[in-house]
Amino acid sequence: MQSKEIENKVKIVSKKDAIEILYALKESPKSFTQISGNMDTKSKRLKELMKHALVKTLVMEGKRKKVGYAITEKGIIILNDVENLGKHL
Repeated sequence: MQSKEIENKVKIVSKKDAIEILYALKESPKSFTQISGNMDTKSKRLKELMKHALVKTLVMEGKRKKVGYAITEKGIIILNDVENLGKHL
């Protein structure tokens, strides 16, 4: 993997609330309102994480169907890599 590619991936997950969103979704899929954070920042981050296939949308069942978010396998791998990096720092 080239250094520029690594740098781009680190930039994605180092943005405000990105890691927090991935951790929240690792526990279980959540609706937008169940994910903590500033609404504008959260919206931007979710779009970026979806663009890079770290998060996906899904339909959540309930009284009314609503859109939810879930972490992808790629997102779990990235989150595990971040945790491993943190152990070495």
